[in-house]
This record gives sequence, C-alpha cells and structure tokens, in this order.
Amino acid sequence: RAIMWGAFMMFGMLVMWAILMVELVHPVSSARVSYDECERCGRAFGSVMNSVLTLFQTIVAGDSWGRIAVPVIETDPLLAGFFIMAILTISLGL
Repeated sequence: RAIMWGAFMMFGMLVMWAILMVELVHPVSSARVSYDECERCGRAFGSVMNSVLTLFQTIVAGDSWGRIAVPVIETDPLLAGFFIMAILTISLGL
C-alpha cells in the first residue's frame, strides 16, 4: 500500500512540474534553442504528456539530462534554478 501511495505522489509531482515546464521552459526550448542531433528535444516540453515523459526519462531513469537541459540553461540561466528544484523535489523529495 505504501508503494502505491508513493507512486501516486511521484506521478502527481511529475505532472505538476510538467505543467510548469510547458509554461516556462517550452517557449525557450522551442524558439531560442537549436538542437542539432536530437530530434525529440525541441518538442520535449511541448505538451504535458511530453513533459511528463521527459521528466521521467531524465530524472527517474537518469537518461540524457544534459542533452535537453544544458542548452536551455545556456540560453536562459534563470531556468537552472527551476531545473534544480524539479530534480530535488522529484528525486530527493520522494
């Protein structure tokens, strides 16, 4: 039962951060960042579903965080704090 509630809370946090990523990160990543070798990176935060998948892939599974986040942070350094807060609340908070 505890695992079920933990998974439910993790999904809730992923959805909350995904909504914020769509609102704050997507305008930067789609318009001002060019991704040369990554086909999916430009649309990674385009919708809530894509954002949940991207956050799960990068934070929970630990797959290619730098490929998506580093170009966005280089373009808009204020988003670094936003990404750090997402990592802390999802991976360490839960």
